[in-house]
Amino acid sequence: MSNRTLGIYKLGRLGLSIAKRLKNLGISRIVYHDVAEVLSAEEVGAEFVSFEQLLSESDILCLCSERRTKSGTTTEENMFDKKSFKKMPKSAILIEVTKSPLLDYKDLYTALKEGEIQCAGLNVREYDTTPYKHQLSGLSNCHFLPYRECYEWDGRREISVSLANEILSISRTSEFVP
Repeated sequence: MSNRTLGIYKLGRLGLSIAKRLKNLGISRIVYHDVAEVLSAEEVGAEFVSFEQLLSESDILCLCSERRTKSGTTTEENMFDKKSFKKMPKSAILIEVTKSPLLDYKDLYTALKEGEIQCAGLNVREYDTTPYKHQLSGLSNCHFLPYRECYEWDGRREISVSLANEILSISRTSEFVP
């Protein structure tokens, strides 16, 4: 994990928790983008950056936003689209930590299929429908991270170990160049 940059979109409690864990695994640099600088970022030495920098500098990008308006929509809807994916390193790993409307799944499918980013881990719940799920599940570089199992400690451990091993495996390949 050395010489790698972790990017976090929305550094709330969840984003900070992820940053602490990956820092303990030896991640070199942590950057984040939020509506404003977050005081708790100092705990992990995270650097506040622009959205453009977040995209271009993140080797691993975690999406930790679940903000919605009362109507159920958000101004952030589909903000991670084909323009965003083109700005990311080809070796980037995208992880959807929370179920949110941030991702344009059709554009994500195209980005993964055409090698614009290396891989993605998507948060999926049994009762949710994920747009393009059938197409995305057919890609070897797209992984679905089950949400229900997170309620059980054994499930959390198994998912965490599996995801960490996948990230480490990919980061050791010659294609993963920071």
